[in-house]
Amino acid sequence: MIIHTDEDGIHKYNYTYPIKTVTAPTLEKFLKEYRQGKLTAYPKTQVIPEPQSSPILTVVGATHNFYTLQSHERRKDVFIMYYVNACGLCDEVRPFF
Repeated sequence: MIIHTDEDGIHKYNYTYPIKTVTAPTLEKFLKEYRQGKLTAYPKTQVIPEPQSSPILTVVGATHNFYTLQSHERRKDVFIMYYVNACGLCDEVRPFF
């Protein structure tokens, strides 16, 4: 796996070859494809929600950069509350938003 960070955020590129076949040639091929921009980034994400009309949105990994990092281009302020569904404290705070 390659993790690359730039002004657009963090990008993860998975090694797609079978682990049992990790060899110098397959690693070279993987790195060459990365350098040539042929790999697709795979964000850790939940399913992208249906279009939302509420001012409070559900943001997942695949939409995070759009709603946060690119919001300055749309001249919008953003407040993000990160929470975990299984967190009791998160469940107590969530109704206030």
